[in-house]
Amino acid sequence: MFSYLRLDLKSLPGHVLVSWDVENQYVRNPTVMYALLTEYFLDGDCQSTNNPDKRVIPLENQVRSYELDNARLWSSLAVTIVGKDTTSQKEDHLTKTIITHETSPTMAVQNLRATSIQSESAQLAWDPPPCEGRGGVLKFY
Repeated sequence: MFSYLRLDLKSLPGHVLVSWDVENQYVRNPTVMYALLTEYFLDGDCQSTNNPDKRVIPLENQVRSYELDNARLWSSLAVTIVGKDTTSQKEDHLTKTIITHETSPTMAVQNLRATSIQSESAQLAWDPPPCEGRGGVLKFY
């Protein structure tokens, strides 16, 4: 349906800015309706999420940007803009994904253990927190 459709995503702490543009003939066409479809599909470096949180957000025809508030931190988010001509029933869409901002870990390291103990020092090792509680890429402890 659209010969030109652009979708831009920008992650900021706590929210994602979504903006899009279409070719001029559809900008003011009252028969074209728009919606945003959002879905979180990965928590951090987990293989999937236990809470996909899918949403459909209907939009006014003239709107060309939307702020997704309360974005889940350090997650993969798929955003789809859908345009549908209500007269012809033709529909077009474009999907992009973004990784949202990192945050502090919400869970502790696991399996803390001493690997070497000397009279004046000890060496420790541990496993990282579960992926859903890391909050971001662990760089140091």
